[in-house]
Amino acid sequence: QAQHQAQITLAAKTEDGGDLQIHGSAALGKKVGPDSSNTTLLPGQFEGTVGFQHFNLAYWLERTGQSIPARSKDPIGQGNLSAAIRLDLLPGTQGFNVTISDMQTDLGWVVIRGDGNIEHAGTNHPVYAIRFSTSPIGSDSVFAHVPPSWIPKTVRDAVDAHDLESTVELVSVDLRGSIDVLRDPDEWNLVARLSHGSGIWGDKRTRIHDLSATVAMDPHNADITHLAGEVNGIRITSTKLTVSDLDLGPAVDAHLVGVGQLEDMLGVLQQFDGGTVGSSVVRNVTDLTGTLHLTVHVAGPLLPRPSLRLMKAEVQGQELGARLTKNFAITQLNGSIAADSRILGIKRI
Repeated sequence: QAQHQAQITLAAKTEDGGDLQIHGSAALGKKVGPDSSNTTLLPGQFEGTVGFQHFNLAYWLERTGQSIPARSKDPIGQGNLSAAIRLDLLPGTQGFNVTISDMQTDLGWVVIRGDGNIEHAGTNHPVYAIRFSTSPIGSDSVFAHVPPSWIPKTVRDAVDAHDLESTVELVSVDLRGSIDVLRDPDEWNLVARLSHGSGIWGDKRTRIHDLSATVAMDPHNADITHLAGEVNGIRITSTKLTVSDLDLGPAVDAHLVGVGQLEDMLGVLQQFDGGTVGSSVVRNVTDLTGTLHLTVHVAGPLLPRPSLRLMKAEVQGQELGARLTKNFAITQLNGSIAADSRILGIKRI
């Protein structure tokens, strides 16, 4: 079976007004018949580039049963796509494999880069694997342009419940699944980088400012690292924060570190009030002065509403002052304060 090369160039105008161009070379296999007089050219492989300029994303979403969110005020504009592509026809079948690399899509509001492959395309059981990343984008733009079905419900619920806003950069997203029917990926995981975030927290709707973090997430769990933000005037960082059971009932386990004024710090601790002895003591302390270095461990469910318990806290105090009862006050205190879900105590005074 001999090999022949053919140069292929295809240019077309699509129904949405886009310009499609495909250019590359095809390897053709020459199959010789039994009597050596009958020959057939069979396609075996195509390798080239594809460009799709000025396409309308909304049009193609509608063709696949998707739509842009109702909250979107601005229509999705035209996009441009370029990629390297390779097609390998499978011997003895009507199927083929597709490999896409160096893909870049510019939609105006976001740039997407990635690669992927489709195996057994053209058969009844095609499967795909895709990896991509994005440029930084405001969360408002994400929810304004991305079909709701593409965003996990737990993520959408958390954003609405806590009024979350942030700049989001998808560092990597991996999707795997079957495309014989339109459905969610069989497997997915992502790493996202958040910056310039804000939100509200707790029964008193405390505002979180200047929030940043790196989130590694799959359908079941989320691990959050490099977390930092400002809560009630306190600069908070996290040494460990995990959200488990995302697909059932999300719960958080967080180890936090903060530095700030005593009055502000205890105001934050009251957000984790679970009706414990320690929390009732905190509520009765007045005339607070001094600086605290706080290490705290909190845990509990996030839905239907956050209900976090103060598991343990260790506080280093500098020049602390407080009135514990009407006739009992402490000033110029240096030492440590320890608290857990049952009691608040002072040590190493």
